Amino acid sequence: MVRQPTIYTWNAIISAHVNLKSSKQALVHYYSMWRTSVKPSKVTFLLVLKACTGLAKDGLAQGRMIHDHTKRCGFLCDEMIGNALVDMYAKCGSIELAQDLFEGLAHRGVVSYGALIDGCVQNGLNHIAFKYFESMLREGIKPNRVIFLCLLRACSKMGALEQVVQIHDHIINNGLLSDVVVGTALVDTYAKWNSLVDMYAKCCTFEESHDVFDKLQVRDIVSWGALITGYALNGYFKEAWNCVMEMDQAGISPRCSNSGLVKEGYEFFNAMIVGYGATPTVAHYNCMVDLLGRIGCLEEAWRVLQNMPSESPDIGGVLWILWRHLLRFGACSSWGKTD
Repeated sequence: MVRQPTIYTWNAIISAHVNLKSSKQALVHYYSMWRTSVKPSKVTFLLVLKACTGLAKDGLAQGRMIHDHTKRCGFLCDEMIGNALVDMYAKCGSIELAQDLFEGLAHRGVVSYGALIDGCVQNGLNHIAFKYFESMLREGIKPNRVIFLCLLRACSKMGALEQVVQIHDHIINNGLLSDVVVGTALVDTYAKWNSLVDMYAKCCTFEESHDVFDKLQVRDIVSWGALITGYALNGYFKEAWNCVMEMDQAGISPRCSNSGLVKEGYEFFNAMIVGYGATPTVAHYNCMVDLLGRIGCLEEAWRVLQNMPSESPDIGGVLWILWRHLLRFGACSSWGKTD
């Protein structure tokens, strides 16, 4: 007699597909199980709702059907299932359904608030995300690092300094400023915000950005990169270069960066090859061609292209783009060196 798969067997195979990001296959197995006499468990629903989020908006129809299944099986009042449903609707792009479900939850905690806030940010509803954050604080619920990371992502898109400062204060009050992930995200947010405002604000927020950076207990390549990028994108090339030197002295190998200065640019490029044994990609060569072309050093830019290794796997499809970039933007348009 052939033994029928148990709920534990079904959950194991569904979980394996979810972990492998094979959401469609996970749902195929779920529906196969549903057609048998095996009743889904709480774990089953948590797994398949996560699978729906892996399909983004394509998973919405599947999610609504599974939502109906949770009702039939008596799991709708379960707190974890309720949070998973909010998360599923938000990540599948249906914020209204997520909000309706959220408002009907018997208990709203940090997980349910986090799911809705994250969904709002993913769907560009940053102001609504902050409204839920304020509601969360009024209810006395302490935010976690996930919520702060979501809100910092929203701040980068909104360009509202008061929101950045507000989140900064809450991060300090919750003792998360020394957290390398949260701290780096805060540094990066200040850096990105700088590109949206005038010089006075830029100077002000760079001080804040560096102050946050100095308080990090651990400074990795990501946190250094956030600070360096912020300086470089806003024209503070010497400050960016000083950071690279400090990073190098701290024993962290810097990445190649286009600083906009010829000498420094060459030093970055050569240090990457000679000092750290890294192989430049097409993107690195493109940066050098762009750097040299912008200041009219067309012969040097031509030599960089000539030295580009022909055996590079991605050279065939993009080399013409580099030549066009040099001819169009470097020579003809900017410097008139048509020869």
